[in-house]
Amino acid sequence: MKHNKIRQNKKWFYLIAVSIPFVFIIMVELLLRTFDYGKNLEQWIEGPYNKIYLNPDIAFRYFNNTEAVPYSAGDMFDETKKPDSYRIFILGASSAAGFPFSPNGTFAQYISKRFSLEYPDKNFEVINLSMAAINSYTLKDILPGVLDQSPDLVIIYAGHNEYYGALGVGSLESFGGSPYMVDLVMALSKYKITQLVSNTIKSTVSLFSETTLPSGTLIKRMAKDKEIIFGSQIYKDGINQFTRNMERILSDIKKSGVSVIISTLVSNINGMQPFISENTQNFPSARWIFNEARFNEKKGDYVNADSLYRYAKDLDLLKFRAPEEINYSIKKLANKYKIHIVDSDSLFKFESPNGIIGNNLLTDHVHPTLAGYQNIGRLYSEYILSHNLIPGTIQTVYNNKQQDSIVRAGFNFSELDSAIGRVRLLKLKNDWPYKTNTSLLFKNDYNLTSFIDSIAYKVVNENYSWEKAHRDAVDYYISKRKIDKTIKEIDVLINQFPFIIGIKKYSVNSLIDNKYYEYALPYLMDYYSLESDAYCTKWLGTIYLSMNNVESAIKYLTESIKFNSGDAQVFYNLAGAYMMNKQYTDALNNINRCIVLKPDYPNANGFKEQLQSILN
Repeated sequence: MKHNKIRQNKKWFYLIAVSIPFVFIIMVELLLRTFDYGKNLEQWIEGPYNKIYLNPDIAFRYFNNTEAVPYSAGDMFDETKKPDSYRIFILGASSAAGFPFSPNGTFAQYISKRFSLEYPDKNFEVINLSMAAINSYTLKDILPGVLDQSPDLVIIYAGHNEYYGALGVGSLESFGGSPYMVDLVMALSKYKITQLVSNTIKSTVSLFSETTLPSGTLIKRMAKDKEIIFGSQIYKDGINQFTRNMERILSDIKKSGVSVIISTLVSNINGMQPFISENTQNFPSARWIFNEARFNEKKGDYVNADSLYRYAKDLDLLKFRAPEEINYSIKKLANKYKIHIVDSDSLFKFESPNGIIGNNLLTDHVHPTLAGYQNIGRLYSEYILSHNLIPGTIQTVYNNKQQDSIVRAGFNFSELDSAIGRVRLLKLKNDWPYKTNTSLLFKNDYNLTSFIDSIAYKVVNENYSWEKAHRDAVDYYISKRKIDKTIKEIDVLINQFPFIIGIKKYSVNSLIDNKYYEYALPYLMDYYSLESDAYCTKWLGTIYLSMNNVESAIKYLTESIKFNSGDAQVFYNLAGAYMMNKQYTDALNNINRCIVLKPDYPNANGFKEQLQSILN
């Protein structure tokens, strides 16, 4: 009996001893959360008007050795999905994010505009979660949170960053190529205690080391194993990493019952030579094969030239362009899981001279031109429509070609966006790997010939806000009385930030202050649909009064008084509206209230006498 008691006490002793570390960890985690230690790495954060959006700091889950991390476009959507909504999430890296034209020069914008044209009564939410320098690990990590938000469709365009993207086998953030270690790190990264340990280690190391973090473009900072030989183990690890992660991603989406479309990837194969070219033990140099491709293209053997260009791309020791095996893997996965696939690679081939993809549709090694992004948007959109993935009947009278033209003509993309894209490309191509001996670009090197160029430069090189730059462009154009360009910039801002009331107020103020009243009207209505207030309703009423729309003028001016009963101008205008409507007593009452608030209001006393004479 005594021995049983001792044995039982030992069990409790061991159980308590084992539990103490876990209890301690839990308590530390709770304490860190209580005091809001470190960064909030939750997937979604709250926005205005019951909206949520992807946490701009979420990339800190995947980037530990990089100071500046990427972030998504910040597209907001309803926290509680509305019955009439069709919700699309887009997952990918910098190409899906629209580099160098991000945040608005994307195929996501094309898809949104195309569907709004075809289904004007349906609420489309196109949420682009794509970020630069990420790969399939990040997509796998955020997917459960995406599926929690009741998507109707998931669109994936990814695969270029499997080697150098965050946690990739050749990246600065790699964990020795072990997928299990990466999965563990990602699981732990959501906890505050992980941040505490990581920050402590980095601080300790910095005390005893003079090592500095890599500088330069993000693409340069992320590449650790810069030379990856075709067919080597690390090359195979990258392919396997993509396939393994995409297997999990597509399997989970299929189980959830959500539709998914993936795409093959496009690369610039004849517009640029291989980045790093050397003879290896088993293969010729990428440069030699590239020259053979050029020779075949010149003699008109375009099929063989295309194959050789692609082979040269794969032999390039710097894997900034996805190997052809990634596209093979995408096609095999689509077949295995019976999911939808579009072939962007074939589309770009079809639309390229001699059927060989180059600088006609790409700005650099993998990022399309604006027309190229719109082409991808058209491909996705028309596939979705032809496969009836959206419930309901198409309501447009336009055919596909006409719809495409309307979407491109109305694309929210301005001269400033073009300038930002140009400066980003100049900066990218002045650094490794485009140049091995890089020199600091000075402001004069960017050939800045206008005010718009100068603010584009600030966005790219001085961490100047994209939003503030577009406000500067509005101010500049309106000061020059260039109303068409002013409206273009306003439309870009509102399209990018549809739920930020400050943007709407700023846009309306800019137009009203410069007496562009009729131009202001649609923006006031948009403002009103989101949030009505004294200012918005006052100017709606005033503008409608100037247009002789008395009924609407009375409606909005009356609403304005409910918000603010101390504005003499509103009472004066409302008196005018009532007089036009021959409601003379109401007009007199309102002009009296105007005079009480401001006895010397211009013309008010004369107006009162006129009304009194009518009534008498």
